[in-house]
Amino acid sequence: VVKRYMTDFIHSMRMEKEGLMSDVQKGLLEEKAEISRRLKGIAQEYGWKMENKQMEQAMNYQMTITSIRSDAFETSKELKQCLAKEQNKVVSLKNSIDKMTQETNETRNILNEACEKL
Repeated sequence: VVKRYMTDFIHSMRMEKEGLMSDVQKGLLEEKAEISRRLKGIAQEYGWKMENKQMEQAMNYQMTITSIRSDAFETSKELKQCLAKEQNKVVSLKNSIDKMTQETNETRNILNEACEKL
């Protein structure tokens, strides 16, 4: 009889142990799932922040490049205007030189005619 009580006692202890182990395992699995969920959320948030930062950097880069191109265009435009002004001055000077050359030739002809008459 004592042996049977001992066997029943050992059996019930094993059942209780298995029940407790099952509860502990269940708790550990739930905790593991919660930690996994939190880590996934943290990873997603980090990914979004990195993506936003990269987008911001790309936008800043594009704005900078656009500004540089705009400045370069304005500078190029200003240079073209200065070049056109200088070319106009050159044409004007050529015309003045041609006019002076013509006047000098006319004066020379008048002087030559006057010298021939004398």
